[in-house]
Amino acid sequence: MPDDSQRGFMNILLLGKNGKMGKEILRQASEINIQIKASLGSGEDLEAVPSEAIDCVIDFSSAEGFAQNLAWAQKNKIPLVSGVTPKPDLEILDIKAPILWDSNMSLGIQ
Repeated sequence: MPDDSQRGFMNILLLGKNGKMGKEILRQASEINIQIKASLGSGEDLEAVPSEAIDCVIDFSSAEGFAQNLAWAQKNKIPLVSGVTPKPDLEILDIKAPILWDSNMSLGIQ
């Protein structure tokens, strides 16, 4: 039986699973060929997630947790998509990995 990567799944780590966007991503993931390998809410241990199983991090947690989440993604060489608000201070961060940040990910804006 082929593993998930052979089926065309993208394996996601979702941060902020209890927020509005996190819940919507969880709801729609199976419809758009995305597999949520792990999802964390506030206070859950990011370091416990096995990075080798993750293709991309989606972060809708909080501006306070953004720097830690970005550091984890960079350490593990995993791209990060983030919609945390308010805008994190990207200029002070030493960004070394692919990142997409936008404050409004709604379809009407995009």
